[in-house]
Amino acid sequence: MFRTLRTPLVLLLLSTASAQPAVPPAPARGTYFRHDDPPFALWIPAYLMAEKTASGSQVIASFHGTGSARVRVQIYWYAMNSVQDFLPGIRPDLDKHYPGHDTHAIPFESDCPFETVVYRTTGMQAEAVLRGMGAFRVAIQLARHCVVSLVWYYELELEDEALRDLRWVLGTFRAGGPTGLDPWLQNRCWHPATGLSFRPPRGFVVTPPAQEPGVLYAAASAPSKMALSVCRAEGLALHVILKEERGWGRRDGDTWKSANDANAGTLAAFFVDEAAGKGTAVVVVGFAEDRFFLFTVEGPIPARENLIRTAELVAMSAEFIDAAAAERAVATAAAALDNARRKRRPADMTEPLAVLVRYPFLPEAAVAMAGALTVLEDPELAARVATALADSANPAGTPDLLKALRTFESRRQNSVVAALLRALGTARDKRAVTALLHHAEHPDIDVARAAIQALGRNGDLDREGVVRRLVRLMETSDSARLRTGGEFERRFAALQPVFLETLTTLTGQAVTSLEDARGLLRQK
Repeated sequence: MFRTLRTPLVLLLLSTASAQPAVPPAPARGTYFRHDDPPFALWIPAYLMAEKTASGSQVIASFHGTGSARVRVQIYWYAMNSVQDFLPGIRPDLDKHYPGHDTHAIPFESDCPFETVVYRTTGMQAEAVLRGMGAFRVAIQLARHCVVSLVWYYELELEDEALRDLRWVLGTFRAGGPTGLDPWLQNRCWHPATGLSFRPPRGFVVTPPAQEPGVLYAAASAPSKMALSVCRAEGLALHVILKEERGWGRRDGDTWKSANDANAGTLAAFFVDEAAGKGTAVVVVGFAEDRFFLFTVEGPIPARENLIRTAELVAMSAEFIDAAAAERAVATAAAALDNARRKRRPADMTEPLAVLVRYPFLPEAAVAMAGALTVLEDPELAARVATALADSANPAGTPDLLKALRTFESRRQNSVVAALLRALGTARDKRAVTALLHHAEHPDIDVARAAIQALGRNGDLDREGVVRRLVRLMETSDSARLRTGGEFERRFAALQPVFLETLTTLTGQAVTSLEDARGLLRQK
């Protein structure tokens, strides 16, 4: 059963209508809203102010427009199997409160990487304060059996502005938990000399770092439009570092507090260099003991929002790891895990594995976890271990990963299979490429998606062969949807963006359609 939610009355928020509706300013970062159960987060525009939510209310959060703008945003969630269940689930409540309403799905595109549907509701005259108002009701498939929803009330004359702002908010939406950044970011990198750990953006490839002191990492998007650099910064405080002149140009707007799940201090700003035609999003992250790091993403000025979002997402993933303490913890945990394996005590493996999954970039931890995978029976624990191994890039574990893949596939535990495929994506082993190509045709969409994405990180071992195989698979999927529709249509829609992203990564060319993909074969 889905979670019941009464459509909230909005009598408290909406100010009296004026002759001319107040146009909300373009979205700017105001409040970083984070929720833990279910885990998700998003940015709320600066012109919206938080309201106190009543104790026991089913509404997670409410925000109303400042000044004279008649707008309200409410966030809540349903326990539903899919976004398609959303409207039938709330329609009785809509019919009760707004008889004669018109609610239907509208075409909508955003950068939200989760399955999303947007409904437009008008005809809400039952409440006098809502006359001349409309509402967008958004359903976002956060996880299986969990739909997060936004209700965005707006003045009908300002529908275009409301859609603009809703699109902006959904572009900042991300899931929480250890894999919450997976739709955007690659596997974790670790710089032992500084202790900095972070995850680069998907679709970026490492470039030779600039000859500057303190540069830890440099990468560019494929095809190259944005450049990322991660540097060590010197300074006494976050705001002092951002004030210093670093050749970024003039600061465009105010600085704002960014977000980080590792409890680091963060501050962000955007800079414009008109002469060079470039913009730079800068996030400075500070840990204890004066450890400061700069995450900068540079690109065309009109790409401002993408530049900011990319820099913020990478900075969100940043952690500081004490190398010496990590090595001691891993040595102790690896010994305990080996002892539990020899004595065949599966229950005693859980605690040492909980330590090892925190440090997969240490070879001893990666080897111990890969060996344990072959004897684990708990699918949830196995998935956590495999997810950690995706950050290890340790080819020595490939035989154990392949053995575990066969084991969990025979048990039809697809969540573990998908996690193992992601781990094989960093193996740098032709046996891994063979397994990934085979699973790119898997009937389960999540498994196929994991295999295709992993090929983007491992397929350069046989780039031409992998590209050719992926294009053929994409053509087969397209033919099946045209011929049969139904589930094949859904599969093609889910996998097409993954095919295109992987082909772009492998070739360094912008591949945005099936026709572009076919063009790759003609180049051979």
